[in-house]
Amino acid sequence: MHAWLRYQCRKLFRPRIVTNGGVQIDLGPVAGTRYARSFYRDDHERDEREIVSRHLHPEDTVLELGAGLGVVTIVCCQRVGSERVHAFEANRALEGPLRRNF
Repeated sequence: MHAWLRYQCRKLFRPRIVTNGGVQIDLGPVAGTRYARSFYRDDHERDEREIVSRHLHPEDTVLELGAGLGVVTIVCCQRVGSERVHAFEANRALEGPLRRNF
């Protein structure tokens, strides 16, 4: 019971804004969820960020389906410019945080 209570308290006071791979992210509605753990560990979509950094060239155009909170999308924008990145997210609950992150 003690460990559970400590965990719940930590969860309440976790920051909503974190940095992942040098990208500042507003977690919005997922801040206190299990999904947010990878953000707090700075390893959310680490493999995807590394692939983008290695293989995306300035003349490329990106279409990202399922942008989520925008971590990979922002990395893509940094590589090719925001005018060459098109991102879509179907989950309406993520629209606010996604727009703030951009």
